[in-house]
Amino acid sequence: MKTTEEKVKKVLTKISGVRHIEPTASLTADLGLDSLRMTDLVLHLEDAFGIEFRQSDMNFFKLKDVAAVVTLVEGYIGTQI
Repeated sequence: MKTTEEKVKKVLTKISGVRHIEPTASLTADLGLDSLRMTDLVLHLEDAFGIEFRQSDMNFFKLKDVAAVVTLVEGYIGTQI
């Protein structure tokens, strides 16, 4: 079974084209995600994890790196029953 981090990295690879992604990689500087790709990221993560982000959490430009995205997703997974 894949970990949350592995699944997030798989989604990010699909969107960014970057194959080797470290937890400290910046979403914008290292992975080159712009606003359109950030929207794709939200949609792909929601689909991959069966979650729906609250509007207040959808500003992914506030997230500094991959680890922050993993933490956010884990928070949603942890609240599912």
